Amino acid sequence: MYYVLDKKLDEQIRIALAFAKEQYQNGLDVRRKIRQTKRHQDEAKLLEQYQSPPAQYSKCEMKEKGQLQIPITASVTAEEYLKAGVKTLCHDMIASEVVSIEDADTLEYYLQGSKSDSDSNIFNDDEDDDFIDTQDSLPDPNEARLHYFTNISTNKYCHNLTRFLRNANICKSQSNQLISLIKSVLPEPNFMPSSLEELLTMMNIEDLFTSRKVCISCRRKFSCNENTCKKCQSTDQTTIATIFDIDLCKILSSLLQRLSIYIQEYKEKFLDTDNSAMINDIPFRMLYKQLVENYPDENLISLIFHLDGISLVKSTKLKLWLFSASIVELPPKLRHRRFNMPLMSIWIGHTEPLINLWLHEIVNKLNYLKSQSIHVSPNLNYKLKCFAVTGDCPAIRLILNFISHGGYWCCWLCYLKGVHVVNKRQYRCKLPIKYRHPEKYLQESVQAAQENRDIFGHRGVSILHTILDTRLPECIIIDYLHCTLLGHAKTIIKDIYHQLNPDQRRLIDIKLKQQRFPHFFSRKIRPINDFAHVKATEIKNLLLYILLPVLQDYLMIDQLAHLALFICSIRLFHAESSYGRDVSTLANELFLHYYKDHDNYYVGLQNFVLHLHAHYLMIYKNFGSLCNIGCFGQEDLIGNISSNHHGTKFYGELICHYYNIDFFLHSNDVHKLKDGPIDPTNQAPDATIYANECHIKLCSCDDLNKCIVIYRRCVIHEHMFHSLLYKKRQQSISYFVEYFDDNHMKQQHFGIIEYFFSLQDKSFALIQRYPVKHLYSNYFKTSTYYNLLKKALDLFFFVLQTKPSMYDIIPVENVSKHCIAIEDKSCLVVTSISSYNEHD
Repeated sequence: MYYVLDKKLDEQIRIALAFAKEQYQNGLDVRRKIRQTKRHQDEAKLLEQYQSPPAQYSKCEMKEKGQLQIPITASVTAEEYLKAGVKTLCHDMIASEVVSIEDADTLEYYLQGSKSDSDSNIFNDDEDDDFIDTQDSLPDPNEARLHYFTNISTNKYCHNLTRFLRNANICKSQSNQLISLIKSVLPEPNFMPSSLEELLTMMNIEDLFTSRKVCISCRRKFSCNENTCKKCQSTDQTTIATIFDIDLCKILSSLLQRLSIYIQEYKEKFLDTDNSAMINDIPFRMLYKQLVENYPDENLISLIFHLDGISLVKSTKLKLWLFSASIVELPPKLRHRRFNMPLMSIWIGHTEPLINLWLHEIVNKLNYLKSQSIHVSPNLNYKLKCFAVTGDCPAIRLILNFISHGGYWCCWLCYLKGVHVVNKRQYRCKLPIKYRHPEKYLQESVQAAQENRDIFGHRGVSILHTILDTRLPECIIIDYLHCTLLGHAKTIIKDIYHQLNPDQRRLIDIKLKQQRFPHFFSRKIRPINDFAHVKATEIKNLLLYILLPVLQDYLMIDQLAHLALFICSIRLFHAESSYGRDVSTLANELFLHYYKDHDNYYVGLQNFVLHLHAHYLMIYKNFGSLCNIGCFGQEDLIGNISSNHHGTKFYGELICHYYNIDFFLHSNDVHKLKDGPIDPTNQAPDATIYANECHIKLCSCDDLNKCIVIYRRCVIHEHMFHSLLYKKRQQSISYFVEYFDDNHMKQQHFGIIEYFFSLQDKSFALIQRYPVKHLYSNYFKTSTYYNLLKKALDLFFFVLQTKPSMYDIIPVENVSKHCIAIEDKSCLVVTSISSYNEHD
């Protein structure tokens, strides 16, 4: 037993010796490379520093004193730090009296040699080249290990700790306690920071914001250190707002350095004049092409501004308003991710923001950046352009300096005067639409500012007029999330619901609650009787996919067809890829018929948001599909930022503090799914249904089990598809797909994926095909709108038989989209996904 113990201890000593020698050799290598740079302290002061290092200072104090960036425990000297691990092992082993004489002598000889060598380097005046300040001989805290008994680097550990604190949503005080607790159990010395402030300093997380306060009463700006306005002497805190402006140059440079590779790749696509894929994204549309033509010799990076507000505290009506942007040249999947959208300015107050007072400074910064080039790398510079602006109706009114959306001339895009009908402002359909011309728009806004009165809705010149590189009102993007989903669609769904009897309502709610979707749908559909807190994404899924099939048994055919006009119009404007050159014309025609006959089925609902749909044709031509505008991404950003605080004070400071951390922690890598089958089964192919038939059809060999591998899932076109073999799918239906066979690539088929399999380095899918029963438009043959609706309805909805008729073996590349199936008594109504890029 003692022999085994001695053997284990000998092994530990040998490991300690090897480690000590390695550390010593590393120290010698550093000393050879570093020249004498600091000889400004006398020997007495230097000796005093080594023998008695100062206690831990704050980060700022240590920087001012020229000392280490990381505090060292006061009881540990710099020389001891270099050999602490070896000494600890040596002293522990000698005390236990189990170390052999030979090994102990060897270790003592090494320590003495190391000490004499260190002393000679420090105090020998003749060897200037070998002199080195002990502070410089210490390892870089970010490169060094956290302590001697781990291989984890300090930088990696601090990065992981910071990410953990943010993911766990731990407040600042609790974070400090947790950091202190972790540090107390680590061996000394270590590079573990002792507070959250030191942790952020070590990670080089900077404060990106500058703050100021404004008085709403007298419109005076003053420092955040002041609690009251000295001009009006108001003590009412509801009249004081706090503004936080970001360092635009720093945040844009950081974003472009991280995303430039994706920007350049996407630019190669949309600067190519051939758009054979019929992509309906912003850079492929008319307004952006005009911008490129105006600046042919510049490498453009353009921004779409977004303005929105959200409540912070209901009891005191404290609100947060956010001015942010998105980068047009990014692909849609990346453009609307939370930390790819630069935040520019924050207003926190109890009233609506005074736009000129709030955004004056950030607009000046944007003007300055536009006059400069944004440097990304030695060979890459960008010129900043301001492309467009979007937001809901109250936000657009503020930033355009326009009247409210309940006024007579409230449309920013045309001259339509509202009429007052039974205590409601209504906006009737008038054709042709008389659009506001950009030159006339500017003249009227200038006239309104000079005369200090409303001119056709104008109250003055917009603060964005000086920085926009496209003309108002052409650069206004209607926010379809608020206008269509939370606006008109929500209103008519509730109105139709209340037209039904209680039994019909109950059956509809049951159908909606039981409806199944693919796995990437984050929310199920809420029953209509619970629409008080409905989310826009729930209404989108209801409106685009299942509302029409669900209601077809409960509404009169003409009312159902009238609703179909609206649904098909929005579906055509929303689609990710174009269905033809004349798709926008068809969508506009469907909506105008819906608009003109609206009063035949609804009372008092021709409000301003309904009228804005008449301008979707112009929006589509200028900016492309509604799914690429980015409404959901901007709502996600403001929702996330508004929740980043703890407690009931210092909302703005905490929001900015957490944004600084989150912006730093955001991963530089973009996660992409690699196409191909995944998740192989353990089941032998010869025991799998139809595997032998697949093998006979595709291969001439005799060994089925070696030739074929069965898989449960497959990534196709960067999207995950399931099969029936995948048992973890729960209630999702990511196995119901639209696909094409090899013989008829233009003929759509629909079916359920039985499984995926690979054979001869190729991937295939075995699909149960559900045959088409009849055209969906057949339901509307007796409607007066049948001829208008036929093409659009048969483009989006398909009526299938309830049972499959045959099996298809197809290459996985022929699988096109996920589908949503609505079960009926005698059939399945199927529709494919409209867009994958939109934030859910």
